[in-house]
Amino acid sequence: MVVKEKDGKSFAVKMATLVLAGGLVFGSACAFYGCGEAKNGQVSDTSNSESIIEYEGISGGSVKDIVVAEGYTVEIFAAEVQPPYQQGPNALAFDSQGNLYIAPGDYLKVLKIPVGTNIPEEFSAVRVPDLDGVAVDSQDNIIASGTPYVYKFASDGSVIWRVYCPIGNVQLVAVDSDDNAYVGSLGTRIAKIPPDGSSVTVLGNFSHPSEPAVSPDGFLYISQLEVRNVVMATLDTAEIIEVVATGVRAAQPVFDPEDDLFIGDVLTGRVLKISLPDGTISTIASGFTFPRALAFDADGNLFVGDPTDKIIYKISPAPPAVIEATIDIDPDTLNLKSHGKWITVYVELPEGYDVNDIDISTVLLEDAIPAESHPTEVGDSDGDGIADLMVKFDRTAVEAILRPAGEVELVVTGELNDGTEFEGSDIIRVINKGGPSVDNDGDGFTNLEDCNDGDASIYPGAPELCDSVDNQCPGDDGYGLVDEGCGPSGKIVFQTFAGKDSGQNGIYIMNADGSNVTRLTYYNGDAYPALSPDGSKIAFRASRDGNYEIYVMDVDGSNQTNLTRNITSDGYPAWSPDGSKIAFSSRRDGNYEIHIMNADGSNVTRLTNHPATDRAPSWSPDGNKIVFQSQRDDNDYEIYVMDADGGNVTRLTYNTVFDLHPAWSPDGSKIAFTSERDGNFEIYVMDADGSNVTNLTNCRSWDYEPTWSPDGKYIAFETLRGGDTEIYVMDADGSNQINLTNDPKNNHEPSWSQ
Repeated sequence: MVVKEKDGKSFAVKMATLVLAGGLVFGSACAFYGCGEAKNGQVSDTSNSESIIEYEGISGGSVKDIVVAEGYTVEIFAAEVQPPYQQGPNALAFDSQGNLYIAPGDYLKVLKIPVGTNIPEEFSAVRVPDLDGVAVDSQDNIIASGTPYVYKFASDGSVIWRVYCPIGNVQLVAVDSDDNAYVGSLGTRIAKIPPDGSSVTVLGNFSHPSEPAVSPDGFLYISQLEVRNVVMATLDTAEIIEVVATGVRAAQPVFDPEDDLFIGDVLTGRVLKISLPDGTISTIASGFTFPRALAFDADGNLFVGDPTDKIIYKISPAPPAVIEATIDIDPDTLNLKSHGKWITVYVELPEGYDVNDIDISTVLLEDAIPAESHPTEVGDSDGDGIADLMVKFDRTAVEAILRPAGEVELVVTGELNDGTEFEGSDIIRVINKGGPSVDNDGDGFTNLEDCNDGDASIYPGAPELCDSVDNQCPGDDGYGLVDEGCGPSGKIVFQTFAGKDSGQNGIYIMNADGSNVTRLTYYNGDAYPALSPDGSKIAFRASRDGNYEIYVMDVDGSNQTNLTRNITSDGYPAWSPDGSKIAFSSRRDGNYEIHIMNADGSNVTRLTNHPATDRAPSWSPDGNKIVFQSQRDDNDYEIYVMDADGGNVTRLTYNTVFDLHPAWSPDGSKIAFTSERDGNFEIYVMDADGSNVTNLTNCRSWDYEPTWSPDGKYIAFETLRGGDTEIYVMDADGSNQINLTNDPKNNHEPSWSQ
């Protein structure tokens, strides 16, 4: 390290040398862009060779052999920029509105890609001779440079001024915080032009200062293409302070939001990051033909223009992995008939993370209910030596989304201050009764009296239907049996939960008459099973790999395979009618959206794009539409339908309460769903256009998650009628409701197939 004194300031000179394999060299005939690939010290002409990019129009095609460093993703932002002209993007710059400006070399007019699109259009009112550079000042004026002039354009493309620049072959341009423009050249000088264009000051005296950039702290960083250096210089005189990198032929240096320097190394086809102030060089991406143009947008995404391939790539920071939190919810048993202000949640993070770093404003329960900003407290509630964060949730809001279904899993999510996400869950028992001596229905009689006296307002003429628990429904024969030789056929798969440590949790399958119950999986987190249309496969949600994923297995439980392999939560799988695709809900884009994929997990495609939660997809029998639940128009879930490609989203239900779990009938004419519009959750059916809504269950207990029999004659559902959750079946008109499972465990989420 060498310390130099300049204008009373000491600068530590740190030189980082980048060693290039094979000593790659460009011949002078290449000028400074548009060349073929350099291999083993030789320049190879690729202009007549077969392109390895397969274009499918703007933003189409493959991402070549681009390899990005861990923590980044890459995609094509715009392809064929801009046919039929000779060159693609030589320089890029964003304005404050997110519009992207392009200096496209030989075409001589500045191009613009408006925010929200990826299609270039002409911007500047006039052509700029030998156009090479483009920059944007603080007023969103566009500075364009090309031998021998520099232009300033207003945001409408009109010319504000044109200045002759006497520094030889004009190259790229950069602006400082005062909107002064700095223009590079292939000679030995840098030109400085004030915002009004009234003068030109020639600065510096060193070889090929062609690619200038201004750092946030007010220094010039200049790439010397010909001598393969990147130097730091003073802003007022362009006098070199230090060499920050050598051995790189750096194109359009730019600064990211963290004030690190990024360059395109056109010798090796790489995008490099120079960490400042230590000068450490790391490769961000490789495999480009000619990474000539670089620019960051306001979100920290790096755009790389390749003039040889006429492509603009977008390199984005990958979303952080979701860390698994330990969640403890108090109370363990929640009686919906009792009173209280808060639901308390204790959050523990794994080793290496600090609960003090949790951003309280991001903490949500069930992706819907925000934690209260206070009271909060860091402590060790369970005495295990690991700090936890106590947060509170409004009890009324929590109770509004719960059902008395025995054991219920609640998911808590949030973020740390650095954006790292966490997720965890706990299981509590939810009940909705006050015991035999309490008057749950408010009719002046206790629950026990209602059962014993045959009160006509509760159970007309049939007191025997009460059995030992209140809230039994008319039509229950008390035995849960179906006459042999008739009734529904096929298989029903469902989830069972008997407690965290019961050893009985997992996915089960049974005949449609409730016989031959067989256990298929043995994990607590296995849920939302879905039988394939031909009955040979079961898709389901599992957390065995550390977060919720979509798995598939054979109908006998064998060959269990993770399909999604995603760092965020995936759930609610639903098979297409032909069994070739699976729709599901995923948080991979920040909130729950509907996606589809092939049945083998390939070709994942996002269908919905809305900041609200979208869940529980179900296909129409012709495969052309998908119905789902969403919170997009208010905080209550409603039922929506869309085309199978995500288009034409249409709302079907309109309520101030929850409508959930839509299920399309096999003939396509009806949609069954769960709704609490009559005061508690019931199974309803409506026409496929949302009309003719009918309550099928009419029960004072909660009924949930309908699924149709393959012939459309029956509907199975989950209900809380005997104190725990059971699977029932009924005729499609709501009659003959019969208990299929009839055991003390909680059985959920039935799915029916042949």
